[in-house]
Amino acid sequence: MNDTHPTSTSPIWRLSEWIGIALYGLLVFQYFTLWKDPGPQDGARIATLTTLVIFEFVLAHSAIFMAAFPRKIALFVFVPFYGLFAWAMNASVPGNTIALLYAGVVLIRMRFIFSDPSESAKMRALGMSLISMALFMVCIIAFSANAERLPNWGLTDAYLTAINFRDITGTSGDFVDNPHAAMAMGATYFTLMALAEIWVYGLLRKRKTQGLSANA
Repeated sequence: MNDTHPTSTSPIWRLSEWIGIALYGLLVFQYFTLWKDPGPQDGARIATLTTLVIFEFVLAHSAIFMAAFPRKIALFVFVPFYGLFAWAMNASVPGNTIALLYAGVVLIRMRFIFSDPSESAKMRALGMSLISMALFMVCIIAFSANAERLPNWGLTDAYLTAINFRDITGTSGDFVDNPHAAMAMGATYFTLMALAEIWVYGLLRKRKTQGLSANA
């Protein structure tokens, strides 16, 4: 099939693609701000975004199956299955950011579950899911292994002690013990994800709509 446009011409699809880019931008801003200049009341946000870095593995993993399997399996098997992971991680940090993020991600991906995209569109989505998993694995290995070499900036030991960060998280691990590494990874990973989606979906390329199906 000769796919003459980079992604779907449907306004809903195009809007969802740019909403995803905007969410990445917001996350990058949050990660960088909390890494560079955290405030005395930001302990819960730091704990949540640290957990979010780990939870991204679940999101990237689930994206592969949601894009590759038939819609009924995706909706009735994978959505609730990965939802259990979201619920467990959401319970480990203050607030409901993790649960809301999972709901938002599933809602955006439901364009595949409740629509009939072309094979080329589905292959692009599957390819993006595989890219997200590859980027995640490279980033988590690189940033966890080099945590001591990264600048702490505002997330110094004195600051973390002052806000009782250990009590807020109630757990331990490479990123919990080194939240500056989690913030650095989050800022880097989501920047790369935004650039990858712009490239894969051709969001900056001119679209040709004549003679094309809205779901091609």
